[in-house]
Order: sequence, then C-alpha cells, then structure tokens
Amino acid sequence: MRLFWTSLLAGRVLSRETVDRFVSPSVPVIERDESWYYGYGVWLRKTRENWIVSIEGSDPGASMESHVWLDDGRILTVLSNTQDGASSAGRMLDEKIHAG
Repeated sequence: MRLFWTSLLAGRVLSRETVDRFVSPSVPVIERDESWYYGYGVWLRKTRENWIVSIEGSDPGASMESHVWLDDGRILTVLSNTQDGASSAGRMLDEKIHAG
C-alpha cells in the first residue's frame, strides 16, 4: 500500500490532473460526521490542519484500511483477519498518532 500511495500521489499511476481530482472532496458524508467527504473512489477526512485520504473494505474474515495524510505523506495501513478488526485498530492507531 505504501508503494501504491507513493506512486499514485507522485503522478506515476495517473496524471497529476486526475490525481488532484481523485483526492478532491465531492460529496459530504454527514452520516460519518461533518469532517468526512467522498471523493472519486476514496474517502476524505478534513482535520484541522490536513486532508486524510482513505480506502477501506471488508469481507467475512478480512478487513483493510489505508490512510495517507496529504500534508506530509504519512501512511497508515491496517490489515486484519476479522471483518471489523482493521477499523478498530485503525482508530486506535490514529488516536495514538495524533496524541503524540
């Protein structure tokens, strides 16, 4: 996932114009809260200082979340062998990252 995000955001997978559109907020997702948007195939969350771009998915017995902070390129990817494991582990790690 690190290679994917790095290559995508550097414009090596899609053109820079397409990437900029891909990671731009399109639809507010108030069901999550006022900081969430849906982009063009990705989730976007606005924090005080940054946009976080995310992809996520699950099936019975597996889940994945991957986030990239656009200001500094920080990447967090969580894989789990449970349907909800990546979500709960991702939230915990996100809180730890922002606490310190």
